Amino acid sequence: MQQLVLDMGLPTGPTLANFCAGPNAAALAHLKLWLGEGSHALRSPVPTYLWGGSGCGKTHLLKA
Repeated sequence: MQQLVLDMGLPTGPTLANFCAGPNAAALAHLKLWLGEGSHALRSPVPTYLWGGSGCGKTHLLKA
């Protein structure tokens, strides 16, 4: 008998690409503008304060 190897992969971490914005679309757009590439990126840090109820995506955005 041989053990089968299953390619299950590791779960992906939080990214801006896999964030489901919903009513938080403005926050996502702000972060994408700040972290963007090329001429669309803001070069200086922008103070950003995230707040909201439980389960609205604050931790996901912070880890992304």
